[in-house]
Amino acid sequence: MSLTPDQIISLRAAAFLDPTAAALIAAGNSAGLQGWLNADSGVSVWRSDAPTLDLLDAIDQSGYTPNSVVSESITDLATLLRMQARATYAQTKLMVLQNFVLTRQTLDCRPVVVRKSLRDSVVAVPTGASGANTAPGGANGDTVLARCARPGSRAELAMAAPSNASDQTGSITARVMTLQGAVEQSDATQIVFKPNGDIWTVLG
Repeated sequence: MSLTPDQIISLRAAAFLDPTAAALIAAGNSAGLQGWLNADSGVSVWRSDAPTLDLLDAIDQSGYTPNSVVSESITDLATLLRMQARATYAQTKLMVLQNFVLTRQTLDCRPVVVRKSLRDSVVAVPTGASGANTAPGGANGDTVLARCARPGSRAELAMAAPSNASDQTGSITARVMTLQGAVEQSDATQIVFKPNGDIWTVLG
């Protein structure tokens, strides 16, 4: 990716806040700074390109099939209607899931409404014994939501949207990226060096 002038300024400011990065700048080590910016930050970010096949693989599809079997011995109309209602409810959840994953190859998981809708489609599915709720996407939807996140680089974390409650979906917390991808050598050079070749300082 190629950074904008404002992004260059923001990453330079973030680098000066870290002693290791600041030392790399002071030494004129743009290659070292590039490596530092692109290294794992230890913090997760929501993916903009989660492969839909990965999401499907994280979901127990059998969870959408009612556990209670309709048999000839069940003649009570109220019982049959309840069973039908549960099956319809489960089918609706499955259709919502299919709308997300069958019409595209990747899913942008940064918008909170996308993650909320995905989670809703894989939890509270009344297909257990006697209509008990199941969670095809894992407890709280966390099995599938974990596929929606990945480790963020230091540069991505420095430029992430402000941390807030919308970072969390289910019990998975990740930051929302505004910048994604690796910092190029040319960008790292601009962070370290002024146009005249001088090295930037904290006050520069």
